[in-house]
Amino acid sequence: MKHIKFTLSFLLAIVISTTAVTAQQNKTIGIQLYSVMPAMNSDAEGSLKRLAGIGYNACELVQWGGDSNVFGMKPSEFKNACSRNGI
Repeated sequence: MKHIKFTLSFLLAIVISTTAVTAQQNKTIGIQLYSVMPAMNSDAEGSLKRLAGIGYNACELVQWGGDSNVFGMKPSEFKNACSRNGI
């Protein structure tokens, strides 16, 4: 009987952990790029890669002053950089 309870508990733990990982993968985890502005201004592509490596998959831009470029890139270039990094 103890073996059955252990086996059932083990199987339940596997199902719960698998469900938790799947739910976490579907979450949107974003960052305001204002918080990492010095890094973005220095190396936008590299910063996006590092942010994606940490787990961010969304970002909020900070833009003011009438410049249509985003961290020195045209909007389409920035969008492509984000897409390449899963953001």
